[in-house]
Amino acid sequence: MSLKTYEACATDTFLTGKKRPRHFVRLRPYAFGAKYADPRYRGCYVELVRNRTRIKVATNPELISLDQKYRELEEKNDVLQGHLALSRRLHKTVLQLRDDAAAEAQREFEKQCAKLEAQLHSKRIQNGTLAKKLVRQTRLLE
Repeated sequence: MSLKTYEACATDTFLTGKKRPRHFVRLRPYAFGAKYADPRYRGCYVELVRNRTRIKVATNPELISLDQKYRELEEKNDVLQGHLALSRRLHKTVLQLRDDAAAEAQREFEKQCAKLEAQLHSKRIQNGTLAKKLVRQTRLLE
């Protein structure tokens, strides 16, 4: 393609449908830049830009609605993440309270067991003393 192909035509060329533009806009500095001139597209640069703009304008409402949905989903996700974090903290607290209560119950149980063992030991000693006394008294009676 020649450099003249990349010289842009006037804005009314696309609307009138004429093959030869009435006015030229010089775009030589941009002619071989990848951003401004693509050999895949034929025609003038202004038409190319206008078509791209029309496509962007046509897809803009869709993009806006998708962006809004994306933001709503992000907000929902943030709320759900907050609920999940709160739920995890509550679950952790409940487990800690359960473990604390179980440990306290175990300590109380051990105290009661020690107390009962001490009482049992005392009763055994008392029974042993009474048994010896009973044996002595029965020997004295004989």
